[in-house]
Amino acid sequence: MLHKNRCWRIAEVATLKDLAEKLTQYTWTTCTGFRHEHLLFLNDAFSENGAQEYGVVDVRTGHQIESLTASWMTAERFAQLVAGYLAAEKHDFDLGAVNLVPHPEGSCWACA
Repeated sequence: MLHKNRCWRIAEVATLKDLAEKLTQYTWTTCTGFRHEHLLFLNDAFSENGAQEYGVVDVRTGHQIESLTASWMTAERFAQLVAGYLAAEKHDFDLGAVNLVPHPEGSCWACA
């Protein structure tokens, strides 16, 4: 993760299709994160106006396993990559532990 001390408000996303659409078709505030099954997708972008970069964190280990620039992908390609991460028993990459800073009540500095 580029932003080591950022806080995230994490929303649960039930289906891979919905996750892929949300992350490839929309931009989000930099304190937005998503959870699908055992993976977190934490916004690691520099701004809402730039490329939407997400650190992919496996909640079972607390470690980042990938970084995806979702705004450069189709929803289909994004879903294909995430399906592979979900199916893997062991990940090829371990980019280290992620400090999950809780989002404060109300707004933070990164909220719109």
